Amino acid sequence: MSDRPDRQQPDYAPTRSTRFYPGAALSDERKRQILDYELELDEATVDDILFNTAAAFTGTFYAVVALIEERWGKDEARAIARELGARNGQRNLEKWLARHGVEKGSPMLMSKFQDFQHAMRGPDHANALSEYDGRRARACRSRCGWHTGRPEGAESYCRHFSETAIAGYGAADLGLHEIRVVRCMSWGDGDCEHEFWYAEPLPAEADPRHVWRRSHGGS
Repeated sequence: MSDRPDRQQPDYAPTRSTRFYPGAALSDERKRQILDYELELDEATVDDILFNTAAAFTGTFYAVVALIEERWGKDEARAIARELGARNGQRNLEKWLARHGVEKGSPMLMSKFQDFQHAMRGPDHANALSEYDGRRARACRSRCGWHTGRPEGAESYCRHFSETAIAGYGAADLGLHEIRVVRCMSWGDGDCEHEFWYAEPLPAEADPRHVWRRSHGGS
């Protein structure tokens, strides 16, 4: 396999708008009706079904988290979430790179990967937007199935899951130099922003929330 993906792949135009994504425009009241079984089946639309499927995915994750917390405590639940994030991140990006016939990624391929991953996981994930240049890819989002989509009253496990997921990305893609979690809603920020550096990173404008670096395996 090649380690020069930009020579094989045409330019990619990243996702810049998700306002027409199925289920993205559902009102809070409509979502409540779906989740509380107040909707008749013959009234359900494709938007309703896609929202409910994505919500069930997130709900199952948090139901398992709650069970682990009850039986073995929060520390064990967080450890399992971190291990799950690392495994998922590495496995998913390995499949993506193999599908494109390369061993090392690029800013363009990472931008495309971010768009694909988010678009396939429902309206809470699909609001993410990406961009890239010759040095890095960048992904931003204002909603997240692991954080804003979690059950009411549940502790957010987004941070525990995502911080190890980026380490999994680094294990899968030897072209990555550094990954920065610039902002994260689970840290109290208003949105999330991740940077994926494929060249020597430029200095950060502000201290990131979390950083993974090739040089020492992460921090």
